[in-house]
Amino acid sequence: MRELNHWTQEDMAVKLHMSLNSYTKLERGESKLCVNKLEQIAKVFNISITDLTAS
Repeated sequence: MRELNHWTQEDMAVKLHMSLNSYTKLERGESKLCVNKLEQIAKVFNISITDLTAS
């Protein structure tokens, strides 16, 4: 979804108020994703967590 919006990883990191390194680890699956962060990501894309996890 990030790429469909033409956003870089850095754009997402800024939107989620986190470092680029931390966001990159999330995207690569190298870091665990908590419910709070899932809620933030869903909010950035204006979708529900259910829709986000089904993507």
